[in-house]
Amino acid sequence: MVFRGLLQSAIGGFFSILILLANPSLGWTQTTQSEAQNQDAIGGGLFIAGGYLYIAAWGYGVQVLDISTPTQPKWVGAWNHRGAPNGVYVVGSHAYVANRPQGLEVLDVHDPRNLVHLANLHTGGDAMGVLVKGQFAYLADAVLVNAAEPYSYMPEGNKGMKVIDIKDPRYPLLVGGDKPPGSSQDTSAAAEIAHVVNLCRIVYEIAPQTAAIPALCQMRAILAGMNGFYITGSCAYSTSLGGGLKIYDVTDPGRPREICTFKTPYSTWDVRVAGKHAYLMDSGASIHVLDVSDPAKPQEVGRFSCTGYVSRWIALQPPVKNEIAASLPKTFGASAPRPKPADTAPPRTITLPLPIENEGAESPPQTPGVPVPDLKPIDTAPPELVNPRRLQDGSFAFVLVGVGNASYVIQFTADWREWMNLSTNSLSANGHATITDPNAAEATQRYYRAVKQ
Repeated sequence: MVFRGLLQSAIGGFFSILILLANPSLGWTQTTQSEAQNQDAIGGGLFIAGGYLYIAAWGYGVQVLDISTPTQPKWVGAWNHRGAPNGVYVVGSHAYVANRPQGLEVLDVHDPRNLVHLANLHTGGDAMGVLVKGQFAYLADAVLVNAAEPYSYMPEGNKGMKVIDIKDPRYPLLVGGDKPPGSSQDTSAAAEIAHVVNLCRIVYEIAPQTAAIPALCQMRAILAGMNGFYITGSCAYSTSLGGGLKIYDVTDPGRPREICTFKTPYSTWDVRVAGKHAYLMDSGASIHVLDVSDPAKPQEVGRFSCTGYVSRWIALQPPVKNEIAASLPKTFGASAPRPKPADTAPPRTITLPLPIENEGAESPPQTPGVPVPDLKPIDTAPPELVNPRRLQDGSFAFVLVGVGNASYVIQFTADWREWMNLSTNSLSANGHATITDPNAAEATQRYYRAVKQ
């Protein structure tokens, strides 16, 4: 529902995320792969840092691709167990994530293969985008309307901008609205974040071609409700749903000139450029790699399908407490007594509930021992783990649903810091298999995920 609300609000123009612009100046330098982390200062769905592409992939969580070989992105890590990330901004070893109603998340990304959650700050709104400048994070916090068809909108003025002190990333502190209180705010940053335009994301852009943005707005190349844009060198890259990726020559910032349109099978969502390659995110969260050495003739030279992202996690619940075990049938192990012979009603079946925060389990748990109906192979989304259940011997079982004939590694963790391999599974053409963890009976807490090989 959250993701659907996002698409509806984007299409209908219900929400506006803040765009915060630096003062433009003359001259520019081409962004290179190694420099991208210094130049890419837009808190949208994509962010490039240190040879990695960070993707705020909504219900698929934060995904990380290694783009050291630009035409062959490789999945290396993810944080994918809560909310619907809509914006990500990386500074040093920390990623700041605008995670819709969950607010601001802070991740330790010093090892992109193993993202560690450090902190969460609920801001009371619908966090759409984030930008970091100095010791402050600036969050575009829309108002979420929980109607029959949920949508979000940005309140007038700067009221939707939340300022968060992140001097210690482990303890983010909400300090105010559009202007941080006190004298601790960097005056240069305050000057750079003086101009606010209501356009659908937070931007602090270093490139001087931000001078072209008013003209791009006037010619409707950038719209409220649009999805993403990036300016580097003499070109502006703009995405807007079914309109595809449009590339503009902004050599003359006052007179941008459209030079190319590139369309994908799905609507386009966001774009980033590093060196001669553009990374285009479509509305399915797949990544298209374009060679833009000639911006007038972009060529797709690589792709990473969202089917390669890690699945959402599912949780093993702690063992049933002794004081209530006597009331349960023999579903959780030998400590539960069998029903008396006089009982005529069939024994109850117990399905382990998923934690409320685990929004990734789209299919509700099924009755233990009953096959999950109508399972179909996945071809446009990450794998899923469904039908979690305890078996009579205390082991834990669930169903892996993925791409037919593909191979997946099931991993588990108890502390969110180290993931260990449980099994490698080659799916048949039907795209699903039952997974069992025989050691779960001895564990008090475990979380599971699937990674495509």
